[in-house]
Amino acid sequence: MPIEQGIYGNVEGGSCARASLVFFYDGANYGYVKQAEPGANGAGAYSEVNPIRRVGAPSRDSDFYDYYRGYTLVWNAENADSDEDILGIKAEGDGRFASIQVSQGGASGGEMISEEAYRKCAFAQLSPQMQATIRAKRPQLAGAATGQASTASHIQGSVEFPPMEKGYYAIQTSCAAAVADPYLTLMYIDEKRQSAADGSTETLGFRNLGHGRYERSYRAVDPSGKSYTDSQVMTVRSRTSFTVEYDDGEHVTHIYCPTTQIPRAERMEWGDLS
Repeated sequence: MPIEQGIYGNVEGGSCARASLVFFYDGANYGYVKQAEPGANGAGAYSEVNPIRRVGAPSRDSDFYDYYRGYTLVWNAENADSDEDILGIKAEGDGRFASIQVSQGGASGGEMISEEAYRKCAFAQLSPQMQATIRAKRPQLAGAATGQASTASHIQGSVEFPPMEKGYYAIQTSCAAAVADPYLTLMYIDEKRQSAADGSTETLGFRNLGHGRYERSYRAVDPSGKSYTDSQVMTVRSRTSFTVEYDDGEHVTHIYCPTTQIPRAERMEWGDLS
């Protein structure tokens, strides 16, 4: 990415204190946090995170090259093989950047263009409402801004659960693809168990190895019915993304999928009655 890691407020309001939308970049992900809009008909607070799959220049063969020219493109899991609706970033100096996303206009024809301008902001420069929204929606951004997150990542020892969301995760794919074919691409994890369509293992504990790495000890049952214990190491990239390390050196990415995206019938098969 052509910008530094950190928090960036939209400049439409004129200052960090008036930013109602923030963009964040943490080295592995980018995303947004938006505070609730005032009034009875206003939209609620919102956040999203997008694990970065690759970064590069726009292709001259793309239908959208004229729009994206001069920008650095950032592909995520949803558009990894596409040439539209990709985030384009252009650094403009003094902690500022411009963003653009271009897609087909659907039945109306033409292109749909979304453009924003941002400036880098310290967490303390944001309004109290924006700070509260970040603490509620993506609290590690508040910790990173005060130095708390980086310190905590080095503290080793037993923990109840890593600093990530409990629930469903898509394995090496998007949430939509995992829901469509859950057998090998969807899993569930919390402080008690890790489950997939082909079985479940009991969590015995988590140990913080430092620098975002956690060891999960678990109990499983082999095909003969014999119980055994083992462990796996995961690296937490954000509240909604982690990778699992395997002995052969492979790192498998897991992306959080909100429960609302998982059909209730599918959840019930895994013993989830929520």
